[in-house]
Amino acid sequence: LAFLVLAFAFFLCFIMSTGSYVYFQFVQQRPPTTCRLSSKPSNQHRPLQRFTIHGLWPSNYSNPRKPSNCNGSQFDARKVSPQLRSKLKISWPDVESGK
Repeated sequence: LAFLVLAFAFFLCFIMSTGSYVYFQFVQQRPPTTCRLSSKPSNQHRPLQRFTIHGLWPSNYSNPRKPSNCNGSQFDARKVSPQLRSKLKISWPDVESGK
């Protein structure tokens, strides 16, 4: 739980710098379903059986689409600590590539 709080705090800080939003959508996915519905070919790995994080997106009730006013700055993965990165690989894996 502490890991998720830390991860969300990191992403909230990053996202809040790009605009004003009413709420955040925390979206989870079930890997077996995601893999079955994907148009990409499977690499034969056995998908995780637990729900994983799909994303955290800022949203508004009046316009629930993805943010369109991003400033274009690139995310710098080097700023993510190795400890947080290893925990994210467990809770937020790349389901489609199996990494």
